[in-house]
Amino acid sequence: MDGLLVGFDLCDEYTQVCVYDETLGEPVAVSLEEHGNSQPDQEWISTSLSRCRYKDEWKIGDEALASALNHESVSVETLCRIVRMGGKSTLGDITFSAKELIKIYIFKIFDILLAQYEGKSISKIVFTLRELDCLTVETLLEICHEYGLSSEDVRIIDHAESFMYYVLSTKQENYSNLVGLFEKTGQSLIYMEGKMIRGITPPVFQITKEIDGNLQMNRDFFDDEKNWEMADINISTKAQALFGKKIISSVFLAGKGFERVSQWGKRTIKVMGNRRKLYYESKLHAYGAALLALDCTREVSSYSHLCICDGRLFYGISLSVMVAGIKREMQLIAPGTRWYQAQNEIEFYLDQKESIDLTMTDWDQRHTKQIKIDLSQFPARKPKTTRVFLRLQCISDQVVHLVIKDMGFGSIFPSSGVVMERDIPLII
Repeated sequence: MDGLLVGFDLCDEYTQVCVYDETLGEPVAVSLEEHGNSQPDQEWISTSLSRCRYKDEWKIGDEALASALNHESVSVETLCRIVRMGGKSTLGDITFSAKELIKIYIFKIFDILLAQYEGKSISKIVFTLRELDCLTVETLLEICHEYGLSSEDVRIIDHAESFMYYVLSTKQENYSNLVGLFEKTGQSLIYMEGKMIRGITPPVFQITKEIDGNLQMNRDFFDDEKNWEMADINISTKAQALFGKKIISSVFLAGKGFERVSQWGKRTIKVMGNRRKLYYESKLHAYGAALLALDCTREVSSYSHLCICDGRLFYGISLSVMVAGIKREMQLIAPGTRWYQAQNEIEFYLDQKESIDLTMTDWDQRHTKQIKIDLSQFPARKPKTTRVFLRLQCISDQVVHLVIKDMGFGSIFPSSGVVMERDIPLII
């Protein structure tokens, strides 16, 4: 395999990168410190960027924080948040857009990565984010395009999906029943729960997520041993409430803080490991993303099941059409599609109706919803003499944007120029 297959975990607090190692047959973590200053067990860096005060020089990670602390540079520690908001930041006397800042940060990481793998280039890259938002997805795709990567070389997923790829790479006994993931981020504790739903075609892997945003534990909380007992009590109590009487095969821990759980978490380990396997994996999301990068090189995916999680659509949309006198449902958007990739466009002729009928169906096909689109704004014409252009594009995992145009009927009935647009909530 000539190029690098990269999993890139980009979070508000830290960044991790894994590259698939063909010799080992699994992804390996990459040290991202520019000058080799990272500790041997440090598999992440702070998602921070700084610009030197007296020259046009940039630093990233812990080196950026140290430089800013010494007043040698001005730093930005909220890169991901600025991108989500489409904001700007002034460093010194120059104002930079969110895209310019995150581009500098990512390109520097690419440079570090390629320096370690001399002679190789990036073949496939999968970014995994805690949550997907339209601005961040669009920005990352543009940056990768400017770097020379095509849309086929880039995927963007959320942590729920990278968790799934990681879990499915482990022993099947780990997910024979429910499987859980705890991740600490900022002031929040995130819990994800995955289950394989068998007996249907294709099989479904469904992930649900709960967030407790009142942990009151900042980035350096676990550095002070005085905080350990409180953390142990709080997290073990929350875990016990989340587990209830569920049958859970295994629990995974990820993120900063949990790497020291053996020191501060006696109660937590007892609760989470009670009749279930308990693992800590610091690079879990970057690892899972790299597995997807590998899968993108295959002609047939190794993951044949339907993934239902945040970042993918719970619902599909179809259009009622007549084919050879028989009414059929033409699927336009399939459930389980990543929302930013969910789009379709078709052209068809109107029959005798002044409306079209869309059907929304949930992933297990238990519930449907009819959506009637009124076309009374279109000029009245004889049946089958109005050509219609229809485009559907998801703008989030909750909303699909619909565009319908009157295309007329050649020179006999020129287009009226009528264009209708509508946002359809993806909910039944």
